[in-house]
Amino acid sequence: MLAILTHLSASYERYGVAINELLDSAVTENFNFYECQFTGIGTLTTPSTINLYRGSANCGVNMVACVFSFCQAKDGGAFSLWDYMDCNVKLICAYGCKAANSGGCCVIKLASSFNASHISAVSCESACKNFFFSGVHLSQT
Repeated sequence: MLAILTHLSASYERYGVAINELLDSAVTENFNFYECQFTGIGTLTTPSTINLYRGSANCGVNMVACVFSFCQAKDGGAFSLWDYMDCNVKLICAYGCKAANSGGCCVIKLASSFNASHISAVSCESACKNFFFSGVHLSQT
């Protein structure tokens, strides 16, 4: 029974750290990023610095007070969220991020709820839209 409870409460958590590699993963557990810094990660042919997809109904993503500087990707220079997962993204700063295609700051293509506030993109570049939202059900508070 303890093993089952441990498995159900599993999560990927990073608090107040500098992260120097991209995270390309299916969401099979909760992902929590608080006060993290991402600098110079990726190229214009790689996935986003944080590229999360194929979530499950019981898992979510929280990104709070994070800074992305000079990150690059094919789509979503700083981060990309795809498919189904509950997301809470707030107090995000993307500076100098680039995407070869769309979403210099981010790409969000979700079939579930998404809460966002205070996301800024400064000097970000892409071929199409710095903020790319598609199929998103934005909740208002």
